[in-house]
Amino acid sequence: MVGDFGFPFSANVFYGDNGELYYALFLLLPWNPFSKGMRDLGRATPTPDSPGLAWSERDSYCRNPRRDGAPLFDPDRYINNNCVLSLGEVYGYLACLWLGYFVLAIYFDQVVADKNGVKRSPLFFLHPNYWRGGAPSLRFLPADGAEDGAPPAHVVGDEDVEAEWRKMQARLRQVRQAGALPEDLDGKFALQVRAPCFPFPDAAAPAAPPSPGGRGRG
Repeated sequence: MVGDFGFPFSANVFYGDNGELYYALFLLLPWNPFSKGMRDLGRATPTPDSPGLAWSERDSYCRNPRRDGAPLFDPDRYINNNCVLSLGEVYGYLACLWLGYFVLAIYFDQVVADKNGVKRSPLFFLHPNYWRGGAPSLRFLPADGAEDGAPPAHVVGDEDVEAEWRKMQARLRQVRQAGALPEDLDGKFALQVRAPCFPFPDAAAPAAPPSPGGRGRG
């Protein structure tokens, strides 16, 4: 409709019933203003002898009586007296639409879950860490109700496990306070697993809890 009839980018439609609504809705689809611009270029150069459109005339050729007064006729230049969207405005709208849809694409790429189910919060752009980079803020939650700094009950008694637990505690505090990974870790690992649990059920007593030697945190 835009290419063949100019709908709704003509003065007759724009100033009619719901004309401004049609105008706004059609502008949201980039191919509509693009078709309007191509239509104007085609009408400005129907024959080899046509004056065409100069860059300086990208706005001035577009006129309509409601906005510009009486129709204007000039044999030496192309003038559209039933126009509400000039080529200059087409260029501007297309640039804005490109930017707007580009931002929307980035946003939905972040908030829509990927094939692994990973997604961000809908308001992720309000988090300072998103803009300044670095590790997200962390909050250490002691396991099994242990106080911060005190190893959990199942760690106490095994010197190796307890030493590793304290080492990881120190690393977590460093990340939490500095907002970045320690130098010996930064950029070396894509993923670190902390506090793994390995229960080994007893076939003879399936309801029994896992043995202390089968559960460790590092």
